[in-house]
Amino acid sequence: MNSNWKNFWFESNLCWGNIKCFEDWERIKKIFKDEGLGLDPLNAKECKWSTLEKPNYGFRREHIKKEILREFFKENNMKS
Repeated sequence: MNSNWKNFWFESNLCWGNIKCFEDWERIKKIFKDEGLGLDPLNAKECKWSTLEKPNYGFRREHIKKEILREFFKENNMKS
């Protein structure tokens, strides 16, 4: 497990939830890979507004901020 892990909320039509550890992140990546849509979850954008866990990244219509999840991983020294 990554000791630098920072929790975040992830939301898409395929899956959603509080990503509390690397294993949760692996589950998200597997779902996207298995669906074969060609979407990279690391390209998910930050949510402009949210009452959920923050930070909040995803592919829904409220996820329109410039920052993407890949940048969050890099800033927090997290394994992706």
